Amino acid sequence: MAAAEDTIDLARAPAFALGALKVNPPTLEVANGDRRDTLEPRIMQVLVALAFRRGEVVSREDLITQCWDGRSVGDDAINRCIGRLRRLAEAEGGFIIETIPRVGYRLKEVGAPDAITVAAKPEPNPLPPKPAAKKRWWQNWWALSLAVLVIVAVTSANLWLSHPEPLDRVAVLPLQPLGGGDNARVFGTAVAEQIVGVLNENQVQAVAQSEIANLRGPGRDDAARKLGADFILDGTVQHTRQGLRVVVHLDRASSHATLWTATFEPAETSSDPAGLQSQVAARVVDVIKAALQAAVLRDDGAVAAFIKAKEYGREGGRTATSLRRDQMRIVVAHAPDFSLGRSGLAWSSAALIQFSPPTEITGLRSDAEREAKKALEFDPHNGEAYLALAALAPPRDYAEQERQLRKGLEVQPDEPTLNSSLAALLQDVGRNAEALPLYERAALLDPLSPRKNAGYAAALLISGNIAQARQTIQHAAKLWPDNPSVWGARVGIAVVDDPAEARKLLAEGPHVAPQLEPDFYAAAEAAIDAVAHKTPQSRAVARERLLAAVAQKHFDDKTTIELLTYFGDVDTAFAVADQSYRADRLAGRYSRPDMAVLLRSTTAALRRDPRFLPLAERLGLVTYWKNNTAPDFCKTEAVAPCPDLKRGGR
Repeated sequence: MAAAEDTIDLARAPAFALGALKVNPPTLEVANGDRRDTLEPRIMQVLVALAFRRGEVVSREDLITQCWDGRSVGDDAINRCIGRLRRLAEAEGGFIIETIPRVGYRLKEVGAPDAITVAAKPEPNPLPPKPAAKKRWWQNWWALSLAVLVIVAVTSANLWLSHPEPLDRVAVLPLQPLGGGDNARVFGTAVAEQIVGVLNENQVQAVAQSEIANLRGPGRDDAARKLGADFILDGTVQHTRQGLRVVVHLDRASSHATLWTATFEPAETSSDPAGLQSQVAARVVDVIKAALQAAVLRDDGAVAAFIKAKEYGREGGRTATSLRRDQMRIVVAHAPDFSLGRSGLAWSSAALIQFSPPTEITGLRSDAEREAKKALEFDPHNGEAYLALAALAPPRDYAEQERQLRKGLEVQPDEPTLNSSLAALLQDVGRNAEALPLYERAALLDPLSPRKNAGYAAALLISGNIAQARQTIQHAAKLWPDNPSVWGARVGIAVVDDPAEARKLLAEGPHVAPQLEPDFYAAAEAAIDAVAHKTPQSRAVARERLLAAVAQKHFDDKTTIELLTYFGDVDTAFAVADQSYRADRLAGRYSRPDMAVLLRSTTAALRRDPRFLPLAERLGLVTYWKNNTAPDFCKTEAVAPCPDLKRGGR
């Protein structure tokens, strides 16, 4: 452990400015005009460490020494602090934080090349001298994670590259303007720079923009080899009457094969150039990360299919899940020893069960189990295989589902979907406090996932942190303005925080989620009015419209239970719950029932009712609580079955 003097002492650190942002470490405050915010002590320490070495690269080891007393901390702790500071920079301006892959971070002040303004010279300097480097094995987690993601099990010379691991450099060329003059050229360059920045943030090494001059034209092959670039991203930008039209494609440098292409039409993207840049960058980086996972494959068709499968996985739903499974079948056909192809096929088959008729269930289960076992044979550290095994566990055997997910996290703790899936399970059994950091970790590990960002925002809302939930979902909306998961989370947060904004967002629904029926909107608008006005009349109207929409399966019954409980109509809430969780329906389910709504603080009135315990027993919750861990509400509510659980020591 580092000596005490090696650690940043916030009480002695001087105030300083980053652009218009004033930072006062002793009080943990940051201010920009009338706007003020308070940072956590650890986050303030990281900001001080980076700010007082502005323009220099601060290694992760230095941050651990200066901000964590040299203790062994996981990278997720550092990532959380950096993520919070980046959100601060995005909101207030004045600085940016760059990721230097495999080294550390660099804070750069925006628009102010001179030294940081210091209000008072510290006596003595709160920052310690740079300590001698001490290499720790646990600080190389990214290398282990990359080795897991890019599996190298060299067994078939026709399918695998000969070197032990794939190249991990990507060349991003400025998008070529097709007319439009300087504006199109500037936009094309800005998009490339943003993509490179996001790649660096995601630990993907991009070729420096100063080195890419020869990657177009006859010298491309030699230039790509010298630069060690396995993939090249290129494209065009064109001004049209409707706005900017962007076309991008990802090529494999060695074969010149185009693995992926996408067109961003003006009618489908943000009219704001900065918003469009973010959307293009987010999707491109996601695709590049998928390509790098499959870079060990020689077959370009297999790599292209893997990229498509990953894109379908982002969408979710029956159609996308089925298409993802089809693409993973192509991957496995071309590369039978590729563990990520096997686990992707297993997970897709398991996920498809919930959408399929009973006649197809047995075959899907058999496929999923076989492919998951194959994936683990080729790579025992493939966490995705455990996602499939967890999904194959009996729907109400929550302990077995948890066991499989935790086994996956043991072998691959940085697998994002394992983290978010365990978080969802813990929410379903009432362990919300444990779920929140897992949702946060999943979003940090997979920042380009709209569903993980939306899930984290929803978890923040459930925990009562409305301001951070709003900030998280607003950031997601910039990247994915038309994503249904993000839109749904925005509506949910706005209902609580800003009913007028919720109504405005509902008006965007037909564009974002065209499958929703008119009675969905009628019920949602009535619910917003009832939450806003709190009158008996508004609640009666909302109750009528909610029940009508639920009867047609056009509105979520679980959300209806929560709203009815909030309105004080516990009897009707139980009537809806009894239908949703009928014994015959539960017996016919092939996936875990969604029970989280019953266990939130907003539905405490349900748990005080004697009808709650039989419902919890029917769902298998009481058995889980008795044999595993009691729900959060038992810490504050003296309701059944909490006294029995406490006597049992859980």
